[in-house]
Amino acid sequence: GSDVGKFRRAGIPVRMDNSVAHMHHKFAVFDGRLMLTGSFNWTRSAAESNQESFIVSDDPLLVASHLKAFEQLWARFA
Repeated sequence: GSDVGKFRRAGIPVRMDNSVAHMHHKFAVFDGRLMLTGSFNWTRSAAESNQESFIVSDDPLLVASHLKAFEQLWARFA
């Protein structure tokens, strides 16, 4: 259900966690101003079939903490 290959073909930079103990974060930061987090798995089956939840916030403290976490993960999986 992953669209990673589709993103790569479209020229969107992606990085993969190739460790045995996979990263399990589930969040996104949009334009440094909005964040989304929750149980939602970023797969087609989650969007079409699963019982999932997520929270969207523009709270500057939440956005900043998630952006910092993303930047650390992006660097780690370079």
